[in-house]
Amino acid sequence: MLDLIAESIPSLVENLSFNGAEDYFQTVEMDINGQSVQIPMDSQLLPDEFNILNYVNGFDPASEQTASFLDGTQTVQVLGTYVEVESAELLQSNQADLEPKLKDLEEPSYDVNFQVSVEEFTSPEFNFKVRIAETGRNESYTYSNVLNKIYTSIEKHCTFEASFNFCSTILPIIRVMMVCANAPFQPLSRCAYHTKNDTTANKNHVVLRRDGSAEYIGTPEGETFRDRLALKIAMGDSCRKNITLEFKCLSSCYKIKKVSTALVFTLEDPVGGQLLGREIIPIQISKNFKRDMETAEKAAVKRTGDTSQKRKQAPNSVSAAPVAGSSSKDPLSVDLNLNLPRSTATDFLKYAEQFFAAKLYGADASTEQELMPCLKKIRLLASDMEQPKDQ
Repeated sequence: MLDLIAESIPSLVENLSFNGAEDYFQTVEMDINGQSVQIPMDSQLLPDEFNILNYVNGFDPASEQTASFLDGTQTVQVLGTYVEVESAELLQSNQADLEPKLKDLEEPSYDVNFQVSVEEFTSPEFNFKVRIAETGRNESYTYSNVLNKIYTSIEKHCTFEASFNFCSTILPIIRVMMVCANAPFQPLSRCAYHTKNDTTANKNHVVLRRDGSAEYIGTPEGETFRDRLALKIAMGDSCRKNITLEFKCLSSCYKIKKVSTALVFTLEDPVGGQLLGREIIPIQISKNFKRDMETAEKAAVKRTGDTSQKRKQAPNSVSAAPVAGSSSKDPLSVDLNLNLPRSTATDFLKYAEQFFAAKLYGADASTEQELMPCLKKIRLLASDMEQPKDQ
């Protein structure tokens, strides 16, 4: 009978493999009535009772059988077709031998229902990087070292070089989307003016790929990561790829509401369900991108000079910050005191956290010093607002 069980192992593993990934199953040697049997255990279930049930059903259903690991750490009582598992003993199993091949990353959460994030994330294991290529510089785009931002125009082509460390067990994808950097929760799609004569299937997408295939996903009203307008590019077994993008709407269009825009590149494992890296590239699309870059750089330099001058003239003592609604003219800061319903306050804190995180991205030391305490306080309030778990 044990020989028959052993012969059925390959077919059973094939039938139970998750998404065709046999790496999830690992063969474990067990002792059933004094005889050694190789049983595949599902590393995601630790172990898989269904596997054990299929194997032990080959024995006499009228008799009581005992199956245990050879090291004695787990015990399974089998009564005919009924499997009784001691959960406490199962939890004592050697989990080190049953871990998935992909190690836990700094940000293992890959819930596509989450809001879009504009915080960069790179796992050292994959070292995901995206850089703008020199091809087309000055003709199709220009880059500001002062502002760390790309300036380009509508229907211009920009090529980005994406790379990551190769992993033989993963066939990742790259997702590309444009977001409002200082309001990432705001949906972003093309305006009515630029779509009125466009009859293509992808007319709502601000970003298109021009040097290869891509899957276009999302809706114009999409807010969550899953529902956002984006394009997905399969990497196959390649760890490097040039991605040429074309932009179909201006940053000044009313639907984008003249906010700062950025490209979000994410490296994802669609099978294992893990986020492997995220790169953020600030970008502005305008008709005269060279002039706009020069204007923005001059304004940034002027703001830096004004800030330094104010610091030199600031008095040693600091007065209390005026409260909202006070009569002080042009206050340096405002203390907001709001009474909100709990549900509204939860949403307010969530969006406020995203807003300040976006403001701090690439900010200078002065802005970081001003806004970081606000972000910390918001996160503390959000933590206090969490509903207590059911007892």
